[in-house]
Amino acid sequence: MTKKLKVLAVDDESINRLILEELLIHDYELISLSSGKECLDYLQKCPQVNGELPFLILLDVGMPDTSGLEVCKKIKRGMKTKQIQIVFISSLTSEQQQIDGYNAGGDDYVNKPFIKEALLLKVKLAEKNFTENQQKDKMLTEAMTTAMRASLKESESSNILACVHELYNLTTNEAIVKNIQSACQVYGVQVIVSYALESKDQVVISSKGSVKPLEIELIQQLRHQKDIYHFGNRTLFSSGDISLLVLNMPLGNPSEYKHLLQHLEILIKGADSRVKAIVSEKQRDMQRLELIQLVSVVQQLMESLERNQIEHQKEYSLIMNDLTDKVEESFLFLALTEVQEDALRKLIGDTESAVADLFDKGADLQEKQTAIKMLLQI
Repeated sequence: MTKKLKVLAVDDESINRLILEELLIHDYELISLSSGKECLDYLQKCPQVNGELPFLILLDVGMPDTSGLEVCKKIKRGMKTKQIQIVFISSLTSEQQQIDGYNAGGDDYVNKPFIKEALLLKVKLAEKNFTENQQKDKMLTEAMTTAMRASLKESESSNILACVHELYNLTTNEAIVKNIQSACQVYGVQVIVSYALESKDQVVISSKGSVKPLEIELIQQLRHQKDIYHFGNRTLFSSGDISLLVLNMPLGNPSEYKHLLQHLEILIKGADSRVKAIVSEKQRDMQRLELIQLVSVVQQLMESLERNQIEHQKEYSLIMNDLTDKVEESFLFLALTEVQEDALRKLIGDTESAVADLFDKGADLQEKQTAIKMLLQI
């Protein structure tokens, strides 16, 4: 039988622990604790072997002995416990509460009273993120340690200029995001790129693998407040529809920090400028296509009108010739006087002249139509 994954439920109210147990006991090994101290003591004694540490702690924020925020900070600072997912069980509805929870190291939150479907979804997401983070943590830690020990060199300035220059040769939003990620790799920082372009849903891409729900919500809430928003060792760069959240700004190195701020601001503004240019180019291409289609329709109408005019001229000629012949034939039995016949011939002649004038006007109109067709073909 497969061993169940372990979850800690930490809440000073017994009714909440009972509800969590009822909701989760069938799928997970649930450990219920009533205080932050019990939680920290349990983790300290728990051996760091596969399956012994919990992958998730459902942590109440407002506990009397030690707040959930303080407990979370201590867990996330511990080498053996930092990968454990922390889901606060509280109503983190205000912006500041969410920032406090995120700065403490929280991964997500669930509101009271618990809704079974929402709770299970958050737990499954935490399980997925915990597994992915375990796989990538060792390699990522080694790479980040090496990168962050080195200060920004002159070559990195060349890197940002090269990346910005390359932006203007890119033709898709996906390529722009990859360009941003490549530039940030040189600086050795973990980043999350968020964009919502052309009325599409928000797309979030992270260099560290999984993305916390709180990270997504904070990006959505903070991106319109300032172009650069600092909280803790994290900085959010926003320009237009693109946001770049840097998760590990080098606060301990002021010079490096200053250069990184300048370079990433240039990068994100350059990316936004290129995105706007791509949108404009697509709009121009669409307008050009619509114009070509319109010209084609007009050309077809002009050709149809020209054919109709030629047919009408032929019909007019046939009708007048037939009328003249019939009138001449009628002279034989109408017994008209010579004066009457001349008057009738004059009437027919005047009519033919009027039709000829109409034909001349039609020919002039046809010449203008031909000129229009030639202009449409340019």
